[in-house]
Amino acid sequence: MSLSNEAIERGVALFQTLIEEQPELRRELEASIPVFFDGATPAAYGPGDGERLARRRHLEWFVFERPSDHLGGVPVEALMDTWIARSESVEEDHVEALLNSQAGVFEVTGVEEGRGLWMRDLLGLGEYPVDEPEAAAEFAKGDVVVGRVFPVGDSLYRLSPAVACFRNAELKDAFKHDMERLRASRHGSLRMAQPEVERMFHAPTAAFAAEREVPDPVARSARAREVLLDQGVPASTADRVLDELTAAASRADGGAVTDALNRLAFETQADLEVVRAELLAVWSALRGGGAGAAPVAPRRVASDEAVPSATVASALERFDEARRAGGDLDALFRVLEEDLEIEPAGDAEEAGELPDFPGVVGAMVEEFLWDTGREAGEESAARFAGLRRLSRFGESVGVFENLSGRDLLDFAGRWLLDEGDLSNADEARGVLDALAAFCRWSEERQDVPLWKDFGTTLEGLRASVPRLVEARKRLTGGPGDDAELYELVRDERGGDVLVDAANTRTKVELEEGLSARLRTGDLLLARIAATDDVRVSACYPAELAALKPTA
Repeated sequence: MSLSNEAIERGVALFQTLIEEQPELRRELEASIPVFFDGATPAAYGPGDGERLARRRHLEWFVFERPSDHLGGVPVEALMDTWIARSESVEEDHVEALLNSQAGVFEVTGVEEGRGLWMRDLLGLGEYPVDEPEAAAEFAKGDVVVGRVFPVGDSLYRLSPAVACFRNAELKDAFKHDMERLRASRHGSLRMAQPEVERMFHAPTAAFAAEREVPDPVARSARAREVLLDQGVPASTADRVLDELTAAASRADGGAVTDALNRLAFETQADLEVVRAELLAVWSALRGGGAGAAPVAPRRVASDEAVPSATVASALERFDEARRAGGDLDALFRVLEEDLEIEPAGDAEEAGELPDFPGVVGAMVEEFLWDTGREAGEESAARFAGLRRLSRFGESVGVFENLSGRDLLDFAGRWLLDEGDLSNADEARGVLDALAAFCRWSEERQDVPLWKDFGTTLEGLRASVPRLVEARKRLTGGPGDDAELYELVRDERGGDVLVDAANTRTKVELEEGLSARLRTGDLLLARIAATDDVRVSACYPAELAALKPTA
């Protein structure tokens, strides 16, 4: 017999209890609400079931998908040992159901009375048999089911109580059309993070959405400038970064935030986590607040009548009227796509663009880990779990194909050292080994040439980054030092020489333990008070020189 719904609910409730028992984790849960709901709150989904189900979807994302800064991993994994110790009864299927649940968009392809459903994943195209007799009485063939499913043993699944069902053929066809176009461009299966599912299908109804405050780009940029100045960024640099971000937004250049962070990492001592949050907020405001597609009222099962918001309902009404009047069907669908803000396939293909799904890097990392576990075993997947750091790094990337070798160099050569919380060289090697496997997988399975673009550089980083993790334990400077960027070279006697941007060479005496771990070509952030008083704040591999900002 497969795992029951009641057992799943007890498991989720225990995770919520474990979160509430840790004040820092509880605060992290609350702080993630506007991120998940794109600036809205659960109350915006209406009283009663609307708000309750919205909170449940947010909890599922927080527990099952979102890496926690406090825990250093996804809560379902980081808290699993504690969960097992506290659970009244633990079965292998119970643990698997919680560890391997996934959110998605599914089409009901069959209903078997008294047993359950067959669903097809419209993103990954897999088939999911749902072992829920009660669901057979609620759902019908052709329904679109949106939400989380849990594996419960014997290749069967159960539905989250927060799933929604939409019975609207036009909207289903429009969504399938967009996903087929994206799949053709990606040459592989798709995964969508739960916040993207939320924004696409569960966004607050038009009445609530109209009340949402859309940030003013000018005001948001002004606030970001104040934060940059407070972080010690020179006014000229802050203005240049924000001007470049504004120009990039008009081009939909999704790498603009990363480029800005690269500049600030090299030129300033600003706290990059603080700066990243501000720049992402500016980017969202410049791009129009990140409004989601057609909002639909959240409910477990919709009636046969239309359930979309007023905006969508009016678009469909115009479509039906024109169709009854004998209008050209292709032309009408183009108008409907415009009304629903669905990008027509032809325009995107001609422009060489793909739909923007922020968080897609994290989704691809999870798909890679899932494939690894299925093909090489869970032990191999667990060994590569450190790659989830790439999900955090790439959360602003909206199109997986836009993830470039330059981005991966920034991740492996700078971000891992500055923000990756690596404790030792072995941990660094593990992440870089996982990155190498991910690059090959992306090339073989997704037709994205990450290994071709980055493989040679990565081989060098696999030697230098672990060494620099250990070197950083001997740093003599602090983040408050007025440091400059230097390249380390060795003179004919093996002495340390620092070369600045103007090619001025200064022979220095570095602390012996630090010097022994550095190599010619390494980049150092340092302050030189005297040749024997050099305070090194950070060190980076020579490969990172390719990211040096140009004047």
